[in-house]
Amino acid sequence: SPRKVSWLFMQGFTIKYYPCEAEGGDFVVNRQLDLAYKKDMTSTFATQFISGSPKAMCEYREEKVLLFFVFMILPTFNIFRMSLYKWGGFSSRRTFVGFENFTKLFRDMKFLQSVENTLLLIVVVSVITMSLAIIFAAILSREKIKGQNFFRVVFYIPNILSIVIISAIFSAIYDANNGMLNSILALFRGADAEPVYWLGDQSIVIYSLAGAMIWQAIGYYMVMYMASM
Repeated sequence: SPRKVSWLFMQGFTIKYYPCEAEGGDFVVNRQLDLAYKKDMTSTFATQFISGSPKAMCEYREEKVLLFFVFMILPTFNIFRMSLYKWGGFSSRRTFVGFENFTKLFRDMKFLQSVENTLLLIVVVSVITMSLAIIFAAILSREKIKGQNFFRVVFYIPNILSIVIISAIFSAIYDANNGMLNSILALFRGADAEPVYWLGDQSIVIYSLAGAMIWQAIGYYMVMYMASM
């Protein structure tokens, strides 16, 4: 599970990914029991997980597929089926309208604007996140870097924070009156300069949100890249 992978990564173990074949697993961990003993990580969990066979790691694959089908595929299909009807969701009366709902949707300018913003957010976040993740992974994968494990943990911590905490952090950073960004800009622009409304200006709010998403996601993808280096 991602939690086990995160735990092993923070302890300094190397994680390698392989395709899940007939008797293969989603991933196997380098058998570094000697490293585990040196770090006093001799718990039952560490020993069983590191020495486990790929076959054991795939023993619950069928159950995962079933759960994915029940909780992801079926609801998605049901939502698509509902979209073909004129129905408020509570009444027993439903009228089949085919793709008329989709026709109205794609004529709605607000919907098209939201799609444009979403695509822009995906492109900006993906490109910057992946680029920074590769750079940081290459730096932290080098040998003899002082505080290497410390920086690994620091970069990964944002990934395990809840959305509520991340929202609170960046709300304070982006605050127009007392936010950290405007306070830094005031040092160069002067205290009387007009504050920047990071979350209130339509022209820059999308990039402000992208900044928060990038900060939260870099650590996860950095771990993935480090696993292949």
